[in-house]
Formats: sequence, C-alpha cells, structure tokens
Amino acid sequence: MLKNAWEEYGILKKEVHPEPNFGARIMVELAVISETFFRQLAGKMSEQEAYRIFNEIAWDIYSKMEKTTYRLTGLTSKNKYDHLLKATRLFRTFPFSSPSYQWKDLPAEPGVVAFDCERCPVANYFKSKENAALGFNTWCQLDYKLAELWGGNLRLTNTIAGGAEVCDFRWKVDEDERENKT
Repeated sequence: MLKNAWEEYGILKKEVHPEPNFGARIMVELAVISETFFRQLAGKMSEQEAYRIFNEIAWDIYSKMEKTTYRLTGLTSKNKYDHLLKATRLFRTFPFSSPSYQWKDLPAEPGVVAFDCERCPVANYFKSKENAALGFNTWCQLDYKLAELWGGNLRLTNTIAGGAEVCDFRWKVDEDERENKT
C-alpha cells in the first residue's frame, strides 16, 4: 500500500499548481499525500472505515504540530480567550498563511474568536480532483479536535470543501472564561 501510494503521489504532485508561500505549498503537498494514502486505504476497506483510520493517523501528526503552537502562545496569554485568539492567529500565520489562504476576522460575541477562510488551497485541491468530500471528511474534521486540544470548541457550519463560499470558523472558550475577555 505504501509503495503504491508514494508512486501515485509522484505522479499527482506534478499536476499541482504551486502556491505563492511556503506553508501553503507544504499543506497542498500533504493534501496530495492524503489523497494517495486514502485511496489505498479505501481500496482495502469501506470508505467510512478508511476515513476513520485516516483521521486517526492525521490527528496524530496534526496534534503534535498544533500543541507547539498552543504552548508558544500560552507564554504571553492573559486568559483562555486570549490564548485561543493568539493560537488561531499564529496558525493562520504559518502554515495557513496569506496570500494562499485568505482570512477575514469578524466581530463576535464575548468568548468567541470568529473568522472566515475565504480561500483554502487544500479545499481547492480536493475540489479540483472532484473529491471535495475527502477534504471535508478528513482535513476539516481535524479542526474540531484541535479546538478541544486548545481548550474550547468549534462551530464550523460552512466549509469550502463542503461547497460553501467560505469556511466560517467560530472558536469558543468555556463559559466561565467569557468575562475575562480583554
């Protein structure tokens, strides 16, 4: 399976339009790898089981990367809201950075960090391969676990991979931290 996935990756990566910034290039390369590995898994089991296994593997990698982000931002945070705000800003700086990713900060109720993603090269890659469901059922699902890892929860009702114009991220801290927003 691994050999086949890497061979397919070698073919598919040649078709990828390079993104202007380094972080986005890494993310799109990982999307190509995701596609090839998922195909190998799905060829051996049900699609749902392949999604489950893929998500476990992807979360193991993603959570290690994002624990570092959360630790770094915790050094200067005043409270949980401030910590979540700084963590989401840092991860939108690298690897999910502009101009490849386009972000719009929004006003929100107390205790909520709100922004939209107006351009996502990973979602665009999966859509170009007519496999947006793979992006939605794998990459998009990781953000819910990330919110928990960062001490909050996520409401994401629209995603580019799911066919919407934007991904509407609403990260919320625990109720008891709302009054500490500064």
